[in-house]
Amino acid sequence: MAFHKTKAYNYDIQIWAMRNRHPQFKVKKKSKSEFEFIGDLQVKPEFPVYTVSIRYRGSSTPLVKVLSPK
Repeated sequence: MAFHKTKAYNYDIQIWAMRNRHPQFKVKKKSKSEFEFIGDLQVKPEFPVYTVSIRYRGSSTPLVKVLSPK
């Protein structure tokens, strides 16, 4: 039996998964198929807190940017 992988993306599931794993991130809908998460991440206590943006664009690779520190 072959498993067929679809290209359909359920944005509500993606948003739910991100909120469960990283509740500190806020989501902004940019369009019907594009949304952005903005939030803080810290790798280790001795490292700075980074504010990052992760923009999902349908089937395209997400865009990730460090907003601060510069």
